[in-house]
Amino acid sequence: MAGSGGLDLTFIGSGNAFADSRCWSGFVANGRVMFDAPPSAVYGLKRAGLAIDQIETVLISHFHGDHFFGLPFLLLEFAFPGAAGGRTPRRTRDLTIVGPPGIEEKVEQLAEMAFPSLLNDRSPLGPQSYRRCYVEMEPGDERQVGDLRVSAARMNHAEGILPVALGFRVAMDRRVLAYTGDSGWCGGLFDIGRGADVYVCDCNYASGRNLPEHLTLDEVRDLRAKLDPRTEMILTHLGHDERPTDMPRTQVASDLARFRFK
Repeated sequence: MAGSGGLDLTFIGSGNAFADSRCWSGFVANGRVMFDAPPSAVYGLKRAGLAIDQIETVLISHFHGDHFFGLPFLLLEFAFPGAAGGRTPRRTRDLTIVGPPGIEEKVEQLAEMAFPSLLNDRSPLGPQSYRRCYVEMEPGDERQVGDLRVSAARMNHAEGILPVALGFRVAMDRRVLAYTGDSGWCGGLFDIGRGADVYVCDCNYASGRNLPEHLTLDEVRDLRAKLDPRTEMILTHLGHDERPTDMPRTQVASDLARFRFK
């Protein structure tokens, strides 16, 4: 395990792409690192009482809409501080966005499509007051991103359709956090999870095995048994309401749920 430190995770959503009673899945670690940016990200951040301007880094696991279509709204919030009675101050610190190859092009195109001229000199506010810094990662890469040490692994999701889907292993604040993004069963689940303090895991299906693109609760049980018994596991990207009680150190996310690990 990584050693002393702390992780404070707030889930701004916990549902899958078809969620009807949850917001789409995403979470924030220690108030400053956001893992995926679902379409409801800004809504979730505000409901959770998180300071939007304190987000320093966003990690995007893959280019499906329920995982990164919230970025234009986040950038809009930074461009128009105080709009509609909001309290977000004008951003001056850099924002780092980490993701698969093509992350810069995808995000900039998406923002232009959503809000034309938002990010260029034709914006009503002129040039932005902060820099957007992009970090592309391939499976197997390990990078220093500010004070984060980020490793990426290939996940089993939308293969042959998307260039790649990534899971992340992030060393931060003397702890190690693993995040699967979306994935079916694969070796990458173990690459990111060995010795992790906290493991945030896709659990889309209630039962079965080898279902399309995502893990099932039965497979998560198998994965749980192979991880370090001290690892804390949180299940998200849920398409069901099962709450397993047979797995040690395993909790189920819900919208606005907060988990603190010392």
